[in-house]
Amino acid sequence: MFGAGDPRSGNYVPDCNLTSSVANGECGPWSNLAFGTNLVPTKNAEDAISGFNGQDYNWQGSVSMQHELGPGVALNVGYFRTWYGNFLATRNLAVNPATDYDEYCFTVPTDERLVNSGERLCGLYDVKPAKFGQVDNLVTQKSHFGEQTQVYNGVDVTLAARFGQGGQFSGGVSMGRTVIDNCAVVNSPQDARPGFCKTVPPWSSGTQLKFMAIYPLPWSLQTSVIYQNFGGVENSPTVTLTNAQIAPSLGRNLSSCGTAAVCNQTVTVEMAPAGSMYEPRIQQLDVRLSGLLRMGPYRLRGNFDVANLFNVSDVLSLQRQYGPTYLDAVQIMGGRLMKIGFQFDF
Repeated sequence: MFGAGDPRSGNYVPDCNLTSSVANGECGPWSNLAFGTNLVPTKNAEDAISGFNGQDYNWQGSVSMQHELGPGVALNVGYFRTWYGNFLATRNLAVNPATDYDEYCFTVPTDERLVNSGERLCGLYDVKPAKFGQVDNLVTQKSHFGEQTQVYNGVDVTLAARFGQGGQFSGGVSMGRTVIDNCAVVNSPQDARPGFCKTVPPWSSGTQLKFMAIYPLPWSLQTSVIYQNFGGVENSPTVTLTNAQIAPSLGRNLSSCGTAAVCNQTVTVEMAPAGSMYEPRIQQLDVRLSGLLRMGPYRLRGNFDVANLFNVSDVLSLQRQYGPTYLDAVQIMGGRLMKIGFQFDF
């Protein structure tokens, strides 16, 4: 900010008066002007702390059915539902959602990895400079501003069977998702941003397939297989926008810039709704070969395990911030692992 050659530039020290609430030096104004004062910035309304059925709750319901398909074969089907209510919201009484915010837009980068590549996204808001840092929070029922819903629906289908000379099979599929509708304006019109305030993940993201098979072999040997298949990790991106990118649409600098001559403030926003983009599904196959040796009253069991038999490297965590490192893997599935173990009973 101070220019090349100035000793205050690039020294990794905030060159400003941190006790001042207004913009000075390298620091912008405080985002909460009540910080460090005797004012209580957050209060609870009466309906947030008392009253019959006034606190948050959840109801759960389920129904299941079991049926024998044949000798040694059983099918289980279950439906599960959980819904939540009495959500609380924190309303900043110092700002007016209708008059104290200005809207801005930005253009999504052109990138084939983005579902809305090149589109113009609006519905983003910045509080007006005169209201920046003014905080007078009241925690109250969300129903004062609109209805919020959060509902989980799920179905489990499992099969258990015995076959051959002591073979066993068990497994099935589990499908479920939670839909959240939070399209109510509390403080900023951005709270009800179309397409972003309601989260409806695809059923595939919450679908898991698992099964286990065990089969005895000659000479007191036994083999078992475990297979798992579940939804990939979410990769819907966020992007950090600079004041220079926002100001042309906003018509002014970000309010967090204050009176700074050069504004370096940024804002991080979602480029795609939560629950809309996912990585490929994750699969893993594990096998075990075990044997039992009897020696009178003693028993020796040996196990040979191979985890991740096919040595897949599915992504478990990744970088969701858009930029040069977007979608870079942070964590992947562990490689093939072989293990030998013994158990001696006496």
